[in-house]
Amino acid sequence: MNNFVNKVTMTGSISTQPHIIHFGNGKKIARFQFATQEKYASSNGTPHTVTSWHSVFAWGKEAAVIELTASRGAKLAIEGMLVNRPYETPEGEKRYKTEIRANKIVVLDA
Repeated sequence: MNNFVNKVTMTGSISTQPHIIHFGNGKKIARFQFATQEKYASSNGTPHTVTSWHSVFAWGKEAAVIELTASRGAKLAIEGMLVNRPYETPEGEKRYKTEIRANKIVVLDA
């Protein structure tokens, strides 16, 4: 298999107010936390909900969608890919953070 695909599709809600960063060249990035939920029933019928939290960022047009129409609690559909971003701790340790780069965002309600 020569073609590997890195694709994420999810629906959920924005769990923090989006942070928009404007750059001098007119570009912008939106960063926010995103919550998804899985609901299931255990073998005895007890309902359970598991919430997962995701770090999401979007550039350009998709960042503008977030800036203009979405806030904390907004329901979104996101299509994108996983990105591993390296960073260094204050102690000099190299670490990685996995984020979702949103290439397409649809606001389901704002």
